[in-house]
Amino acid sequence: MRECWRAAIVYFRGPERDALDRYYKAPHACNAGAAVRITFDCPWIDPEPVDETIRILEDQQADYASNVYHAGAGSGLAGLGNRDDIDYSQYRWTLDTVEDLELLHAVYEKLGNRDDFGWREVLALMEREPELDEMNAHVVQKPLRQL
Repeated sequence: MRECWRAAIVYFRGPERDALDRYYKAPHACNAGAAVRITFDCPWIDPEPVDETIRILEDQQADYASNVYHAGAGSGLAGLGNRDDIDYSQYRWTLDTVEDLELLHAVYEKLGNRDDFGWREVLALMEREPELDEMNAHVVQKPLRQL
Protein backbone atom coordinates (compact mmCIF):
# COMPACT_ATOMS: atom_id res chain seq x y z
CA MET A 1 0.00 0.00 0.00
CA ARG A 2 2.78 2.44 0.88
CA GLU A 3 4.59 1.65 -2.36
CA CYS A 4 1.43 2.35 -4.36
CA TRP A 5 0.99 5.65 -2.54
CA ARG A 6 4.67 6.55 -3.10
CA ALA A 7 4.41 5.77 -6.83
CA ALA A 8 1.03 7.52 -7.15
CA ILE A 9 -0.68 4.28 -8.20
CA VAL A 10 -4.41 4.03 -7.64
CA TYR A 11 -5.24 1.00 -5.55
CA PHE A 12 -8.21 -0.49 -3.76
CA ARG A 13 -8.35 -2.58 -0.62
CA GLY A 14 -11.59 -4.22 0.29
CA PRO A 15 -12.62 -6.67 2.98
CA GLU A 16 -9.88 -9.27 3.43
CA ARG A 17 -12.30 -12.17 3.81
CA ASP A 18 -14.90 -11.19 1.21
CA ALA A 19 -13.50 -11.64 -2.30
CA LEU A 20 -16.87 -11.12 -3.99
CA ASP A 21 -17.29 -7.77 -2.30
CA ARG A 22 -13.77 -6.74 -3.40
CA TYR A 23 -14.51 -7.71 -7.01
CA TYR A 24 -17.71 -5.71 -6.89
CA LYS A 25 -16.32 -2.58 -5.22
CA ALA A 26 -12.89 -2.33 -6.92
CA PRO A 27 -14.10 -1.07 -10.32
CA HIS A 28 -16.50 1.36 -8.63
CA ALA A 29 -13.65 2.76 -6.54
CA CYS A 30 -11.76 3.84 -9.66
CA ASN A 31 -14.74 4.51 -11.97
CA ALA A 32 -13.88 1.60 -14.27
CA GLY A 33 -16.41 0.48 -16.82
CA ALA A 34 -15.61 -3.19 -16.31
CA ALA A 35 -13.37 -5.32 -14.16
CA VAL A 36 -11.38 -8.33 -15.30
CA ARG A 37 -10.44 -10.91 -12.72
CA ILE A 38 -7.16 -12.63 -13.49
CA THR A 39 -5.88 -14.67 -10.61
CA PHE A 40 -2.23 -14.81 -9.67
CA ASP A 41 -2.20 -18.61 -9.74
CA CYS A 42 -2.84 -18.72 -13.52
CA PRO A 43 0.19 -16.98 -15.02
CA TRP A 44 -0.42 -17.86 -18.67
CA ILE A 45 -3.72 -16.15 -19.28
CA ASP A 46 -3.68 -14.92 -22.87
CA PRO A 47 -4.89 -11.33 -23.45
CA GLU A 48 -6.67 -12.17 -26.73
CA PRO A 49 -9.58 -14.15 -25.20
CA VAL A 50 -9.75 -11.72 -22.29
CA ASP A 51 -10.26 -8.90 -24.78
CA GLU A 52 -12.88 -10.96 -26.61
CA THR A 53 -14.77 -11.62 -23.36
CA ILE A 54 -14.82 -7.87 -22.68
CA ARG A 55 -16.05 -7.23 -26.23
CA ILE A 56 -18.88 -9.75 -25.77
CA LEU A 57 -19.75 -8.23 -22.38
CA GLU A 58 -20.00 -4.79 -23.96
CA ASP A 59 -21.80 -5.97 -27.13
CA GLN A 60 -24.41 -7.84 -25.09
CA GLN A 61 -24.60 -5.04 -22.51
CA ALA A 62 -24.31 -7.76 -19.88
CA ASP A 63 -23.59 -7.31 -16.20
CA TYR A 64 -21.27 -10.31 -16.08
CA ALA A 65 -19.28 -12.47 -18.48
CA SER A 66 -17.00 -15.41 -17.80
CA ASN A 67 -15.04 -17.94 -19.77
CA VAL A 68 -13.92 -19.95 -16.76
CA TYR A 69 -16.22 -22.92 -17.17
CA HIS A 70 -15.09 -24.24 -20.54
CA ALA A 71 -15.35 -28.03 -20.22
CA GLY A 72 -12.18 -28.76 -22.22
CA ALA A 73 -9.93 -26.23 -20.53
CA GLY A 74 -7.27 -27.55 -18.22
CA SER A 75 -6.52 -26.00 -14.87
CA GLY A 76 -5.08 -22.56 -15.48
CA LEU A 77 -6.33 -22.51 -19.07
CA ALA A 78 -9.59 -20.72 -18.39
CA GLY A 79 -9.95 -17.85 -20.79
CA LEU A 80 -7.39 -19.19 -23.28
CA GLY A 81 -9.58 -19.07 -26.34
CA ASN A 82 -10.24 -22.77 -26.99
CA ARG A 83 -12.49 -22.35 -30.01
CA ASP A 84 -11.46 -25.61 -31.64
CA ASP A 85 -13.27 -27.78 -29.06
CA ILE A 86 -10.12 -29.77 -28.30
CA ASP A 87 -9.95 -31.16 -24.80
CA TYR A 88 -6.95 -29.67 -22.99
CA SER A 89 -8.10 -30.81 -19.56
CA GLN A 90 -5.04 -33.05 -19.13
CA TYR A 91 -2.89 -29.93 -18.70
CA ARG A 92 -2.38 -28.25 -15.37
CA TRP A 93 -1.04 -24.73 -15.86
CA THR A 94 -1.80 -23.24 -12.49
CA LEU A 95 0.32 -22.54 -9.44
CA ASP A 96 -0.79 -24.38 -6.32
CA THR A 97 2.02 -26.83 -5.60
CA VAL A 98 5.80 -27.11 -5.72
CA GLU A 99 5.42 -29.33 -8.79
CA ASP A 100 3.40 -26.60 -10.51
CA LEU A 101 6.15 -24.09 -9.76
CA GLU A 102 8.78 -26.44 -11.14
CA LEU A 103 6.77 -26.79 -14.36
CA LEU A 104 6.38 -23.03 -14.68
CA HIS A 105 10.13 -22.55 -14.23
CA ALA A 106 10.89 -25.26 -16.79
CA VAL A 107 8.56 -23.77 -19.38
CA TYR A 108 9.96 -20.27 -18.92
CA GLU A 109 13.48 -21.67 -19.23
CA LYS A 110 12.61 -23.59 -22.42
CA LEU A 111 11.09 -20.42 -23.86
CA GLY A 112 14.22 -18.39 -23.17
CA ASN A 113 12.85 -16.77 -19.99
CA ARG A 114 10.67 -14.54 -22.16
CA ASP A 115 7.39 -13.20 -20.92
CA ASP A 116 5.80 -12.42 -24.28
CA PHE A 117 4.40 -15.83 -25.18
CA GLY A 118 0.82 -17.04 -25.28
CA TRP A 119 -0.91 -20.26 -24.39
CA ARG A 120 -0.55 -21.71 -27.88
CA GLU A 121 3.24 -21.47 -27.62
CA VAL A 122 3.13 -23.25 -24.25
CA LEU A 123 0.84 -25.90 -25.73
CA ALA A 124 3.20 -26.47 -28.66
CA LEU A 125 6.12 -26.82 -26.24
CA MET A 126 4.19 -29.28 -24.08
CA GLU A 127 3.28 -31.34 -27.14
CA ARG A 128 6.92 -31.40 -28.31
CA GLU A 129 8.19 -32.25 -24.83
CA PRO A 130 5.57 -34.40 -23.07
CA GLU A 131 7.90 -34.95 -20.11
CA LEU A 132 7.01 -31.41 -19.04
CA ASP A 133 3.38 -32.45 -18.57
CA GLU A 134 4.52 -35.30 -16.34
CA MET A 135 6.06 -32.85 -13.85
CA ASN A 136 2.69 -32.11 -12.25
CA ALA A 137 0.32 -34.60 -13.91
CA HIS A 138 -0.18 -36.46 -10.62
CA VAL A 139 -1.56 -33.38 -8.82
CA VAL A 140 -5.30 -33.72 -8.28
CA GLN A 141 -7.19 -30.56 -9.17
CA LYS A 142 -9.95 -29.38 -6.88
CA PRO A 143 -13.26 -29.25 -8.76
CA LEU A 144 -14.53 -25.85 -9.88
CA ARG A 145 -17.36 -24.49 -7.80
CA GLN A 146 -20.38 -23.58 -9.85
CA LEU A 147 -21.84 -20.11 -9.42
